[in-house]
Amino acid sequence: MKPAVSLLLLVLAAATGGHALSPPWWQAANIIQAGLAADKYAAVTVKDVGSELQINVQVALCCKTPIGPGRRLAATEAPALPCIKSCPASTLKAASLSTLLAAKVKADNAKVAGTKLAVSVTQGGKVVAPGALPTKPDAVATQLNRALLGNAYFKEISLQSLLPGGALHAFAIFHPKVAQVFMDDLSQSDGLQTFTAAQLMDAAFDIAAHGVSPTTDLCTDCIVSA
Repeated sequence: MKPAVSLLLLVLAAATGGHALSPPWWQAANIIQAGLAADKYAAVTVKDVGSELQINVQVALCCKTPIGPGRRLAATEAPALPCIKSCPASTLKAASLSTLLAAKVKADNAKVAGTKLAVSVTQGGKVVAPGALPTKPDAVATQLNRALLGNAYFKEISLQSLLPGGALHAFAIFHPKVAQVFMDDLSQSDGLQTFTAAQLMDAAFDIAAHGVSPTTDLCTDCIVSA
């Protein structure tokens, strides 16, 4: 069964020397691609389509049947691409992905000269415009919860007090999984960098920068040091 989200990374790359390291916007694209590759509604493609170092991310999202209150979108409900029908769950997911990725790309572009990353999210062939990212962490957590529906790395959003009787703090809890992403890491023979799922998704969506703490869930088969 093909997934119900189609993600396309279009890489416009200038010719560089054979020994040049990947620029930071390429690395950012690898991070986004790796994070969304774990989404059961995502199909990720990287394509070289030009002569400039620019990356466009396109996400097409839909689902097969309407989702009623209290229901989760099941993997078996993911239709074969191309998708035809949208549903409330997919509409919220598309809007939240658009908003979070737009904020991520804006922050990354501010670090380099010029627009190196561009992002667009589509649903049913139509572009989903990003909204304004909330300033309150608990509202950002709601956006994350919608955007990461169906992502194998993501477990849940949890609101907890850091101190007894203190204010609630938002945690994005991820499963204790590991991902390896090509980052031109010269300390590694293969150039890969190893992330926990929480680290990877934080890098993909700038979770901590928005006041939400990316956290790894308890690992039942890990060696834990007291």
